[in-house]
Amino acid sequence: MSAGSPEDLAALELSLEDAKRSVWWIEDGVRLAGHAAIGKALRQVGGLWSFVGVLISTPPISWLAALVYRWVAANRHRFKS
Repeated sequence: MSAGSPEDLAALELSLEDAKRSVWWIEDGVRLAGHAAIGKALRQVGGLWSFVGVLISTPPISWLAALVYRWVAANRHRFKS
């Protein structure tokens, strides 16, 4: 999986480490990383996914979502097939 070209990252004001550490949602000056970016993406998909996006963006579920996201991100190499 590519983290983007250096030019792409520079345009988004992200470092390579930022891109490797988290998924990002950047829109209209709003910068969301990790579980917050996933929540935003799911809300944009609509339907039932929108409900899931709202859930993982709302405390106290968002606190658990942040922990789960960090664990998955730290262990993603174990999930590759």
